[in-house]
Amino acid sequence: MSIYRPICARRLANILGGREDYFQTSTGRIYYNEAGEGEPLLLIHGINAGASNLEWANNFKTLSQHFKVYAIDLPGFARSDKEETIYRPEIHIQAITEFIRNKIKSPVKILSSGLSAAYSSFIAANNLGLIESLALVTPSGLTPDPICSTSFSVYNLFTNPIQGDGLYNTFTSRVSIRYFLEEFIYQKTELVTTRLVNYTFISAHQCPNAKYAPVSFVAGFSELDIRPFFSELEIPILVLWGREAKLNPVENLDQFRNLNPEIEYKIFENSGLIPQRERAVDFNRIIIDFFS
Repeated sequence: MSIYRPICARRLANILGGREDYFQTSTGRIYYNEAGEGEPLLLIHGINAGASNLEWANNFKTLSQHFKVYAIDLPGFARSDKEETIYRPEIHIQAITEFIRNKIKSPVKILSSGLSAAYSSFIAANNLGLIESLALVTPSGLTPDPICSTSFSVYNLFTNPIQGDGLYNTFTSRVSIRYFLEEFIYQKTELVTTRLVNYTFISAHQCPNAKYAPVSFVAGFSELDIRPFFSELEIPILVLWGREAKLNPVENLDQFRNLNPEIEYKIFENSGLIPQRERAVDFNRIIIDFFS
């Protein structure tokens, strides 16, 4: 019997505001916030340990003054349902598609980041007319994430009944989370507040089965290669990048432009991986202009 046990944190608070609810998909219930009126805009957070729609805390209210905004927690993360399974791209893609078709029920604009940008692009390429336009923040999908390598050994290490929970608890401790945010995500480290670290920690420990989606990402099973379809997209696309992004450097933008020369792009100075947090005022203005 293992001496380690999952850390089960309290339920996450509604930080974004607006109406909160759950929507049933074939992959389980997903949590979402909703606010505003007008054309629908769907916000999809990136994937990492402790990920949630808190990523859009500096954007949700402002954007909801111009659009009807939905911000979801992806399957396996934060307040959405979690299963004891490997979270492959198909799970997230299915949930997003069903949310658009059965909840929003109209063509939608999407703002997504990181690996979720690859999922959004895939949905747009395979469901013509479902997505009107895309804004992609430091998108992934060209090469495997540098901290990931597709590996059953990594996945099994974190999910085995002996030391798996102990490893995950260490990997998602407050100390580890602060280090990761300061070293790899934010250029302005003063934005890595105790409140942000605590919220990310709580998000990473929403029981039951909190570890399976983050561990699937770390083991590389959530990766999706966009190269077979990104060049075929004919909808308006805006790519946004932080100049100081480390895990996904701005030089990768050239590969997206080579695949699809029609895309627009914006590079944010003095920003790391998530300019939606570090350069929120400029970011919101650009998003509003693009989607309007």
